[in-house]
Amino acid sequence: MSKINSTIDIELVVIYWVSKMKFSVKETIHFNDISRIERAMRSVDDEAKVDVNVGANTVTVDSWLMPEEFFVAFHDEDYNVAILEA
Repeated sequence: MSKINSTIDIELVVIYWVSKMKFSVKETIHFNDISRIERAMRSVDDEAKVDVNVGANTVTVDSWLMPEEFFVAFHDEDYNVAILEA
């Protein structure tokens, strides 16, 4: 009887579920607030895609994190927000 050595390679695939969430900002957003808000959202998730809509007073974030995790970042920048879509 001969002995056969074999190697099995297992590849681990990690899939992140990215969701789009939309926040309503109670304070008026000005154009000079955009970079501040983007920086705050990316402090939570550095790969988040952030869209600040000044006219609608909303912030849309594409991230694999839960919407509640961004509340601290908004609060730290003195913004009061509510979740419109999650």
